Amino acid sequence: MQNKIRTYVNFAAKAGQLVFGVDAILQTKNVYLVFIEATLPLKMQEKLKQKVKNQNMYALQVLAEDMFLLTNKQNVKAVGIANISLADAIWQENKQSKLYAEVQ
Repeated sequence: MQNKIRTYVNFAAKAGQLVFGVDAILQTKNVYLVFIEATLPLKMQEKLKQKVKNQNMYALQVLAEDMFLLTNKQNVKAVGIANISLADAIWQENKQSKLYAEVQ
């Protein structure tokens, strides 16, 4: 299951549809799904959760190891998917696999 989600994230990366970092995600209008790393400070998590709530976005919480596997980058605390089709595909795949926790 993770391989499918990772494949979707790689498609987004190749298409230039990944947004890295809390500030960039908060400033970008067209982000449809956010992966939030579990060790992100609570204040930043709350800012992202507020954006998720206000803009009807999807959000998933991941462990640091999983974030690295998804992005192939160290120290990434938040990454957004700026392609609605890929965001929907990731969300649906995660609903089936229950690999990552949904963020409310």
